[in-house]
Amino acid sequence: MKSVNTKMFGTGTLVIILTMPLPSFGYEGFLEPIETVDIASSETGILQSVKVKEGDQVAKGDVVAVIDFRLIGASLKVAKAKKDSQASILAAKAEWESAKQKLAEFKRLHAAGNARRDELNKAELEESVASTQVTRAQEQQLVAELEYKRIQAQINQNHIRSPIDGEIVTVNRDSGELVSASQGPFIRVVNIEKLKFVTNIPSAEASNLSEGASVKLVVDEGNQELEAVVEYLSEVIDPTSGTAKVTLVIDQPNDARSGLAGKMVLE
Repeated sequence: MKSVNTKMFGTGTLVIILTMPLPSFGYEGFLEPIETVDIASSETGILQSVKVKEGDQVAKGDVVAVIDFRLIGASLKVAKAKKDSQASILAAKAEWESAKQKLAEFKRLHAAGNARRDELNKAELEESVASTQVTRAQEQQLVAELEYKRIQAQINQNHIRSPIDGEIVTVNRDSGELVSASQGPFIRVVNIEKLKFVTNIPSAEASNLSEGASVKLVVDEGNQELEAVVEYLSEVIDPTSGTAKVTLVIDQPNDARSGLAGKMVLE
């Protein structure tokens, strides 16, 4: 709005001065999701199933795809059987118990003069070997448990999960197709509960801003005004453009959508 000032000169002339307010400057950018995650597979294999489609809402930890793990599943059953089996330990303990009883008997006979020293030495050796066999069986049991956990972890890696809450916006693999780490991401999930806006402002303007400050953001579509907060203000000035990078966060995007153009307004 224009403001009117008047000034009377000595000649009796009245001069009307129209004063315009200082202009507001807008710095352009685009609205983006507050989080964007591209999901890839850490394992190489054939997709058994893809659990999501574009537009689906997912929670953090939800399974979005599964790599065929039937062969690994068979290995898991074998590993579980070995882990749960107590036969080797029980047999080794029985042998050890028998060797201990035999050693005790030879000690009694040797003390009474009815057993030779070499017979006692042999019984002591057999008891020691039997004790070692118990330890070995227990160690093998531990190895079986670790192998079972390793295969479980491998199967869990074959269940590909979303690392964030959000909306699926890209799925470019189908069941039966090959995936691998070298092929890169095949699912994209975004969190649009909040939006962010990235732009660059002159160094002179940057000196008047601080992180946490509230600013106005105008979305081009519908000329909608949004309240935003400065989340990040770079301390580095680009020597070519003389600008600093600024990231704004919009806690309440209302009807504003990711991808729309807008302007950060500094008055």
